[in-house]
Amino acid sequence: MTTNPFDEVEATMPQESFEDTFGVQDGYSIESLPEGSSACEVRKATNKEIFTAHPEHQFAANVAYDAQKLVFLVTRSIADELGSDAKKVVLVLCQNQHGESFIFPVNAITSQNAKNGWILSIHKAISEAQEGSFIRISADQSRECYRIHKIARELPAPHWPDKPFPELLQAAFGDRVIKSIDHPVVQEIMEGLL
Repeated sequence: MTTNPFDEVEATMPQESFEDTFGVQDGYSIESLPEGSSACEVRKATNKEIFTAHPEHQFAANVAYDAQKLVFLVTRSIADELGSDAKKVVLVLCQNQHGESFIFPVNAITSQNAKNGWILSIHKAISEAQEGSFIRISADQSRECYRIHKIARELPAPHWPDKPFPELLQAAFGDRVIKSIDHPVVQEIMEGLL
């Protein structure tokens, strides 16, 4: 019998201001993925992409990135081992103007980054998108933040996947779950290669 790699993934709650902003829910139990489910990509929005965000589908988690910038879920015990190399994020279900759904890993606000313009502005952008706006974000290097562009023209309403969010997460991450210190991504991090 194979074990579900998501059994050990635990939600980690970011600080209260982040929880208040996003209404993060804990206690998700990610079940086995049904046959025939399609996966959303786990990625950030591109600077030319118009998108909106689901008002409820989000999951607080720890993640790590490999050399190709693929996102891996990390169990709490491994996140403790990795320290700052494991990033606290909220995974938010988004959809672009073409109807393509994706899961946006949004960095959590922490005491170390509470004044970071990039993080604060992406929180504002996601909040606006969760209120039903279609937006586009672009990097403003001189101000060290994202500019948020609300789209004025009428766009078709999003058609959200009809699967429960835990199933979408499992499909999106597949086997990209780190639950052992022996995982190749952990080894690369520990050796300073990432």
